[in-house]
Amino acid sequence: MSAPETNLERQKKRHIGPLGGMLLVVAFAAILFGVFYILATDGEETGNGVQAPAASTETSAGSDTSN
Repeated sequence: MSAPETNLERQKKRHIGPLGGMLLVVAFAAILFGVFYILATDGEETGNGVQAPAASTETSAGSDTSN
């Protein structure tokens, strides 16, 4: 069974509005996500520049092993 009307030009004209609306909704959601991300982080550092303190190789001052 085939489609009763296969006028592609008319179908393009009928679909341009809904497709444009969907594109606007996706763009709006992306903008909202970006704003939410910026507000949620609010200038907090991500931890990429933070380094753990180096492990000490010295013995502690309270232990004397030369007895």
